[in-house]
Amino acid sequence: MIASVGSQFEYFERQENYENSGIRDAGNIETKSFNVITAKLGAGFTWIGKKRNQRFVIGIKLPVYIDESIDSYYTRYTSGVDLQPKGRVSNYLAYTNTIILGKMTRLKFTLFYDSYRFDASDETTAILKADNTSTTVKQPDTHQDVYGFAIGVQWW
Repeated sequence: MIASVGSQFEYFERQENYENSGIRDAGNIETKSFNVITAKLGAGFTWIGKKRNQRFVIGIKLPVYIDESIDSYYTRYTSGVDLQPKGRVSNYLAYTNTIILGKMTRLKFTLFYDSYRFDASDETTAILKADNTSTTVKQPDTHQDVYGFAIGVQWW
């Protein structure tokens, strides 16, 4: 059995359509950018063979820093909006099958699941471009689940 403790930095973007806000124009999609640093704790098993290695890891992670930005150029707001949703514990797991092709070459196949859970951010005020009125903005509770498959080649 193996144990792992670490941290992770991720940057990702999400696009949202705000057509139901009453603004009807071609630019009604806004991009939200996220910078997230998480603390991770996991456990798993590694099986080592002559021609194949396998590894299974499962764990939890907690976002310790979250910065969400909405750029003002393509949005309905006159200036950028910064939000800080609160992080909650979420899960991750991965299974990797490594095939040993030669002394210094490996072929890796990985199946993975990753997730984020955010509580709502505090409200902040923004000015709408359409009529220069102020409005409150907040990030609601957010759940993100990612399932994937990766193939990699390792030389050294």
